Amino acid sequence: MANDPVQPAAFGPYRVIRPLGRGGMGHVYEAVGPDGVHVAVKVFMLDHGQVDLLRRRFDAEAKILRRLGRVRDSGAGEGPDGHPYIVMDLVLNAAGEPETLEDVRRAGVADGARLRAWFDELASALGNLHARGIVHRDVKLENILVDADGHAVLTDFGISRVLDSDLRRDLDLSTTCVTGETTGTRPVLGSYWYLSPALRAGEAASPASDWYALGVAFFRLLTGMWYEPGSKALDLLAPFPAFWRDAIPTLLSGRRPAPVL
Repeated sequence: MANDPVQPAAFGPYRVIRPLGRGGMGHVYEAVGPDGVHVAVKVFMLDHGQVDLLRRRFDAEAKILRRLGRVRDSGAGEGPDGHPYIVMDLVLNAAGEPETLEDVRRAGVADGARLRAWFDELASALGNLHARGIVHRDVKLENILVDADGHAVLTDFGISRVLDSDLRRDLDLSTTCVTGETTGTRPVLGSYWYLSPALRAGEAASPASDWYALGVAFFRLLTGMWYEPGSKALDLLAPFPAFWRDAIPTLLSGRRPAPVL
């Protein structure tokens, strides 16, 4: 992995096999546990000058993932500077490699049936997340992995926002910065092209902003172009089936399309 001077040998009982990726708060490694099962280990790897704010966000992500049943284990390295880590199921494609929908888009290998299957899976995943009172806040092609059976898996809950007050208390998130809110200001978190007009205008993240981001993601998968609010970009959907001509504008309006029976 670029900028990793030395690859760690292990995190707790998990022996590192190879790096898989890195994000704003840490690195992700493929590792093997004491039971011989290969897993993904996400490790908080920031320097001390950045620790306080983002460490709390990392901890909040771990709590959210645990509530969603996606954490196998967690821990911290030895010593006062030991890096905290969370252990999750390993998601690799059929070739045994990490693959995102951005990789798929660049390769141009997905057919219409596969795109529709991914859409249904992701709409269901977001619907379930919202029903639990959680907004993902960073839905984008780079945060959606393809597993060995070809299913789409939504990942990276590092800047998620918990809306449900009971859940916030239950997870002890009342004072974390997982919401991204600060006194007198509201930082805009996320990736620019996926931000809804409401987010760009300073409104808080909501389920509507997740649906908008999903619309941008599939607009890009279908057309190869970015969607820009207020443009005539939706004209590019004319050659596509009626499902997409209806679903994409619905998503971009901040709503989940009705299921097709």
